[in-house]
Amino acid sequence: MKKQTILMACFIFTLLGGCASKGSYTLGGAPVTNMLESLEKGEIRLKCELSCSGAYGGNRRKMKKLYDNELWRDLAFTVSDIGFQSDQSYYYLGRAAEGLGYNDAAITYYKLAKTAFKCGGLLNVCDGFVFPRDINSGLNRLQIAMEEAREREETKAKEEIRGREAAKVREETKDSYIVETLTRKNETSLATPTEVNEPNDAISSQDGVLKNSPPISDFSHNGINFNMTQHEIEEKGFVCNPSKGKNSNIESKCEHMDMTGVAFGFPTKDYRLTIGPSGKVDIISADFSGRIDSADYFSIQSKIQHFFPTQNEVATLHEQGLLRRDEWVSNDNAAAVLTYVSAIPPFTKQTLSIAFRSPRIFR
Repeated sequence: MKKQTILMACFIFTLLGGCASKGSYTLGGAPVTNMLESLEKGEIRLKCELSCSGAYGGNRRKMKKLYDNELWRDLAFTVSDIGFQSDQSYYYLGRAAEGLGYNDAAITYYKLAKTAFKCGGLLNVCDGFVFPRDINSGLNRLQIAMEEAREREETKAKEEIRGREAAKVREETKDSYIVETLTRKNETSLATPTEVNEPNDAISSQDGVLKNSPPISDFSHNGINFNMTQHEIEEKGFVCNPSKGKNSNIESKCEHMDMTGVAFGFPTKDYRLTIGPSGKVDIISADFSGRIDSADYFSIQSKIQHFFPTQNEVATLHEQGLLRRDEWVSNDNAAAVLTYVSAIPPFTKQTLSIAFRSPRIFR
């Protein structure tokens, strides 16, 4: 009888020991006192084994409910407070850290889960989780998320650099930018903002066009004029190819990806030319470089409207709102076409371009 009493006492002691919670520790071996801070640093270590199994088992339903409802802080507090070492408990810490945005720490806990005591042994108590499959899924999610975050940071850094470069160019050219006038009525193709504001020298109040504007043969932008032939264009480094379309107004299309310039105070790049049926340049096009936004569009639009005050002004808006164009056409005056295309990631990029069209197109 005495022997049975002793055995029963030992059995009861074992059960009580199984219900005792030992808590969690830091890497230095000290008890965790600031759970969130330790969680973020990836420092929580679960040291308790058999003696905490009862406490962990008694909280399994609670922890699964916290997991399902994405209550990450409460889940981490509960797991850390019990301190039971298993693949499921470390998985819970990893998922809580991931949910709170502590990605580096989450990777640490997921890796610890791979080497911890298995909940899916002889008696499966994993509450529907499949390990290591779910652990690997968490690691894969984090790898993708971190790569995307790194790409976003690199893109942001590049945009900031382009923005600074564009701002520098604008600052350097704002007081000396070239204004192109595409008319055949008088003599000069260059004017500064100050000259345009002089009514006696620049603008006619009668017909609404610039005075002293050049014949077509005298006009040039970035060393290109409307009387240049394809051979002359190719000597400047353009690569020309015959038009593949059925448009009889286009003989060839030419490109020069290394050419840069300035139009209305903004830097330009990627020059494109169209050779018309006359065998000469009919369209000069270029993209504005640097970071261009809608404010830049309206700024350039205002300048073009100021320097191209021709009759028959036309403004049209694309139905989808992606393409905006302003054309100035009057008799022998050429058109200035400003095109702004909003970005539709990842399919298209935001672009702003300018095109000067020869009066020959409108005859």
